[in-house]
Amino acid sequence: MEKNVLGAMILEQEKMLENAQHRIVVELCRSRLDLMRHIDQRLTVDRAMICAIPSVAVVQALRALRQIEWVGGRMLWSGRALNRS
Repeated sequence: MEKNVLGAMILEQEKMLENAQHRIVVELCRSRLDLMRHIDQRLTVDRAMICAIPSVAVVQALRALRQIEWVGGRMLWSGRALNRS
């Protein structure tokens, strides 16, 4: 009987651990999604404002914005970001 009780407790603890890990992953995903939406919103507004001023520097800045890469949840500039194309 003790083995059945211990087995049930182990199973319950495993389920609790799985639920806890799931909640952490969900919260991390929500946080990343909120950050990405905020960045996208800022870039959209900034692009609209910048596009009203035609210049070579603005075109280069917009090209650089397109070179943002997400690596491991971090925003990185690629090496091509500042090169003219």
